[in-house]
Formats: sequence, C-alpha cells, structure tokens
Amino acid sequence: MEKYSENSAPERVIRLARADIGLDGWLVVDRLRWGCSFGGVRLMPYPSPDDALADARRLARAMTYKCALAGVEGGGAKTVLRVLPDMDRRRVFEKLGVEIENLRGAYSCARDIGTTLDDM
Repeated sequence: MEKYSENSAPERVIRLARADIGLDGWLVVDRLRWGCSFGGVRLMPYPSPDDALADARRLARAMTYKCALAGVEGGGAKTVLRVLPDMDRRRVFEKLGVEIENLRGAYSCARDIGTTLDDM
C-alpha cells in the first residue's frame, strides 16, 4: 500500500496564467492513485499568486481527506483563481476548461466560492 502522509507532495500542480485574458491561478491535484480527483473551482481576490497556491494545496488535501472519510474512491483536487480587474471571465473559464480536459478525466470539478453555473 502507498505510504501517504500530511507532508506528501501533490501529484500535479498546474500554473494557470494568461495576462491577456486576466487568468491567474493554480490547479492542484493532490491524489490520482485512488481514482479520479474531486474538487471545486474557487474564484477569490487573493493578494498574490503564492497565497492562491497555498490555498489550492490546502484545499486539495482537504478534498482527499473528505473523499476518504466519505468512502469515495478518489482523491482531492482544487482550482483556485485570483480575481483580477482585467479578467475576461468567459475566456478565463474557457481556458480552464481546456486545462481540465487535458487531464483526460482525472479531475471532476464543480463550482465553489465565487463561481456560477454559467462559469462551469
């Protein structure tokens, strides 16, 4: 059995950045070895990219624990996006969709703080 601890690094950390559309954030997949990873997409005015990354890592790990406690065969993940003044919301979420599709079913996401059904 795989050894897993509080200090285990996430399996994937993807930087999401495109200045031309106001995209700045992170997609963190904590665990894939147990199946698809689950987590939400959060949009908040984080002070810096480092703050957003720290929250994405923390929340992805929390989702791993939630899946385990619920008996869900899967791991945790989280996408955290920074609210920026020049953000083109439609294009940001289109680009995020491409990134999620590139994971080929490894990440199943839903909305979270700051996101809407239209975003998804």
